Amino acid sequence: MEDDLYAADVPQLSPLSRLPHELLLNVARRLSLADFCALRLVSQQLSGVLRGLLAGEHFAGRPWRDNAARLDGLSRMPECAQKIRVVRVCSRAVYEDEEEMAWGTAEEGDEEEGGEGCPVAPRDPEPKMRPLADDEAARLAAQPEEKRITPLRAELLCEALCRLPRLEELALTWERWPFLSRLEMGLHRELGLFDNGSADDGGGGGEVARLLEYTTSMWQVEMLVDLATDMRPLRALTIRPFALEAMDQASYLPLVSNLFHSLVRLDLLLTQRAQVADPSVLSKLEDLLGAAWVLRELRLDLADEGPGSNDWGVVPSLLPPDFFPRTHLAGLQTLALRHAALRLDGLDAFLRRHGRTLRVLELHDVCGSGFGSGSGSGTTPSAVTVEDVFRTVRDHLPKLTRVELRGTFADDARVTHFREGGSEEGNDGWGPRWQDPVPMEKYLLRQGKLPELLWSETRRW
Repeated sequence: MEDDLYAADVPQLSPLSRLPHELLLNVARRLSLADFCALRLVSQQLSGVLRGLLAGEHFAGRPWRDNAARLDGLSRMPECAQKIRVVRVCSRAVYEDEEEMAWGTAEEGDEEEGGEGCPVAPRDPEPKMRPLADDEAARLAAQPEEKRITPLRAELLCEALCRLPRLEELALTWERWPFLSRLEMGLHRELGLFDNGSADDGGGGGEVARLLEYTTSMWQVEMLVDLATDMRPLRALTIRPFALEAMDQASYLPLVSNLFHSLVRLDLLLTQRAQVADPSVLSKLEDLLGAAWVLRELRLDLADEGPGSNDWGVVPSLLPPDFFPRTHLAGLQTLALRHAALRLDGLDAFLRRHGRTLRVLELHDVCGSGFGSGSGSGTTPSAVTVEDVFRTVRDHLPKLTRVELRGTFADDARVTHFREGGSEEGNDGWGPRWQDPVPMEKYLLRQGKLPELLWSETRRW
């Protein structure tokens, strides 16, 4: 029933018109003309009430639904369009390098696995993702409707967003679909693929290409340009991941920056692939942040590998050594930095620049420059340590009211962990020591003395 209510023909929704045709004929024969007209008026009133119930202030798009069609139908009804203030759309993304492994390498495994006609899964380049894929397959076996891969129709979604007069917050997120378990979940049959995972020359390959076309980054850029031109000003924007590497700094970026002028809250995820592939990503990010004149809350996630991808939460050897914006945001009150491998002197300078306005600080998994990069990388070690950053927080942020430290913190020589539940010794003296974040947060709020951190030397492999 819920899928029917959110179908693309929502504007024609009417309790009376949805009755079976035979039942309508029976009602028409038994009622007089005046009674039938009264029933029609009641039906219109019920339709208006039902439309009002369909849409609230929050619109949540699920990955297995046609979210663009749902939002387009609601935006065409004034009763619904006036209510929607927050739109959160989650889709399933397949990164370009994973597309090749998921759809193009299965033919190579045919000879090894028993010849033609045998169902062969793509090679497993990352064994740590296998438990995730197995868990996802088990969950989808109980909820088969979530198996669907529905492409996000960018043009239709953009038109629907521009028809919402009270829209204030937009969130576009892409979850990583476990491509290693697609054959196990039967998705190759739904997409018109052979059992070996290759595209069907009879037409199935075109369907696969159409679905994967919407997972690339270029359409995101075109959509943001259209939104910056036609949509009302936003107050909050979330894009995870943000396809900044696909934006040309001379043509697209000035247009997209118009979308940032009115933002109060900004949440961005920049993938490791983007940071490594495009050296100008940092400069582009600084240009966009410079256009956010009234920004108060900035959340940056600088890695997309997720928990469990490695021991530290980031891959410092793959990231640029100095990836942190040097922009000054005059009204910044909240800074949340996650999964960052950067020069600590850059972070220290950023905190000092915003010392008069910063009220909330969240640091999750921050590694200093040179950590894990080896001696041949050409990276100059930073003179600033993690302890220096902590002292800067204490001495130069007088308006700070809340601080949150979680995960791994490391500089060039030492590493420590903060987590809930107290401290715990590492195994046989080699593992990193765990710290309870509560005493450190109290210290940073000037409620106590600097505690003696149980640092452990970084393990060099």
